[in-house]
Amino acid sequence: MKKNRERFFSRERELVYEFKVRSQCLELRVPLRFPIQENASHLHGCLMQLHNLPCFIEKDLKEVLTQFIEEESLRDYDRDAEASLEAVKSGEIDLHQLASTWAKAYAETTLEHARPEEPSWDEDFADVYHDLIHSPASETLLNLEHKYFVSISELISERDVELKKL
Repeated sequence: MKKNRERFFSRERELVYEFKVRSQCLELRVPLRFPIQENASHLHGCLMQLHNLPCFIEKDLKEVLTQFIEEESLRDYDRDAEASLEAVKSGEIDLHQLASTWAKAYAETTLEHARPEEPSWDEDFADVYHDLIHSPASETLLNLEHKYFVSISELISERDVELKKL
């Protein structure tokens, strides 16, 4: 199948554009290698500049160039599709392997663009609490928490006593 793709997709085509300047009929012939790797607008600008073309043909040349690229690209895609179908029909390509490759690519692309599930705050809290309770340090942490509670309670009661004295 790659042989077919190289055969169809690495071809040079010639764009022929005819225009008039005063009474002269001029012709612009540009060889283009397909598939076109550049943006059509960029290619159009390069053609205008390289060939010193008059500005009044700019819009028409861009339309003709864009249409030419679209038509030739579609022809290439059609030829490639026909060649691929013929390869499948003739048995050059294993249909089951092709289907599994497509399924794998589809699954990867779907997963790549799917939004990952974001855990909620409750789920995060539950996970952390579960890890804390089942960790070996849980008893030590509970003892520390109790000591802090006792210390804070003593400080609050001392503060209350001092406030009553005032």
